[in-house]
Amino acid sequence: MSARPNRLPARDPEWLASLRNPLARIEFAASRLERDTLTPSARASVEAIRDAVADLDRQVGARALWERGDAPRTPLSQLLEGLETRLRPALRARGIELEAAPAAGPEATPEAWRARRAGLALVRGAARCGPSNISIRGLRREEPPLWGIEVVWTGGRQESDAAAVAPLRQACADCGASLEFAPGATRLWFEEESCG
Repeated sequence: MSARPNRLPARDPEWLASLRNPLARIEFAASRLERDTLTPSARASVEAIRDAVADLDRQVGARALWERGDAPRTPLSQLLEGLETRLRPALRARGIELEAAPAAGPEATPEAWRARRAGLALVRGAARCGPSNISIRGLRREEPPLWGIEVVWTGGRQESDAAAVAPLRQACADCGASLEFAPGATRLWFEEESCG
């Protein structure tokens, strides 16, 4: 009896990237469900689905990047524009507009995985506040030398709640960032050494 062949082309970066379309459709469907009147347990189930999709998408993205051997550093504005393009349909289904704003200060060139993970966590945290608009942009600070990502939102609650803060704290731990809150805004800051 022969062993069953492994049919999953796990080392094929194109195949890994192709997983993102189904994941985006699941995220979109969960976002649409969230707009309906749901029982607390159904709402918790939708959130669990969305969190699982986000985690799987992050893992697929990291693996695809590693398999391709892409340069580990990318201009931050380019990464945030890609994030905007990817998240816009799901957010629009929830009545939220997303835009990538021009960077404040010189362009940062961070490690791609770090910036994507941080940007995704910030946008998802802001979306939990029920805003009408979210803007994301790159930041640079000279003293002490830091680069960062800022999300600003209008409408909804101006303070992040515990459900929004927990994934941000996890992103900080994963990415080596510090977290800063202001009414209607959240920032993640990174030491300049993690940036080109």
